[in-house]
Amino acid sequence: HTRFKCEWRSDVCPSDLKSTLASAVVRQLRAVGTAVELVAMEDLYEGWEGLDDSLHRRVREQVVEPFAMGRRSRWQRYDWAADRFGSWAETSAADVLVLEGCGSGAAELASCTSLLVWVELPADERHTRAIARDGEVFATRWDAWASLEDAYLLANRPRDRADLEI
Repeated sequence: HTRFKCEWRSDVCPSDLKSTLASAVVRQLRAVGTAVELVAMEDLYEGWEGLDDSLHRRVREQVVEPFAMGRRSRWQRYDWAADRFGSWAETSAADVLVLEGCGSGAAELASCTSLLVWVELPADERHTRAIARDGEVFATRWDAWASLEDAYLLANRPRDRADLEI
């Protein structure tokens, strides 16, 4: 099986650029008859403090490993409004998995990554897009999330391992 992961130094709801890129890849692959599934990291974070090692273990165990073995991936989505995990989601046993969002380039997932894409925007533009997309709810959390991102980037160095940089 082939795996594609789109890694973005960003927040839970930063902008639509990384999502737009991932969706375009999915559309193009489906257009040529490839079975592909898209999983957004924001469904897997455990709230605003969820960019941590428990995330990477959960993604590996619930999404990546089952997919790599040709099985359906099944994971519990985070319900941001209820501030807890909620409903369960499932992928098909597709040919390609697109894992999109900050944290998808974790070192723990590197052994099953076929292609890692780093997408970057200047911090001020990311901030502007995030607030435009998600409003003040995110504005109050920006600094705390940025600190989590910085720790993730230092520990995992996804940009250094990226196959493609946009």
